[in-house]
Amino acid sequence: MVHAFEPNPKLFSGILGIGDNVRLWPFAVGEDTRVETLHVPEGLSGWASLEDISKLVPGPTHDARQHRTGRHE
Repeated sequence: MVHAFEPNPKLFSGILGIGDNVRLWPFAVGEDTRVETLHVPEGLSGWASLEDISKLVPGPTHDARQHRTGRHE
C-alpha cells in the first residue's frame, strides 16, 4: 500500500482513484498536528506552500482551505 498526500483540493480531486494500492490523504505531512493555510499561486499548476509565497511568485495567490498537518504513523 502506498500512502500519498495532496493538500491542494483542486489537485486532490484530480488524482482520486489513481490506483488500487494507493491511499490518498487530503492533507500535508509535518512534524506537528495543526491547521495551516495552503497558499496557492494562480497559474502555476502544482505549486503551493504552507508559507506565504505571494512575494516569491509572479501574479496573485489565493488561500485554499485550511489543512491539517501532522506525523503519519
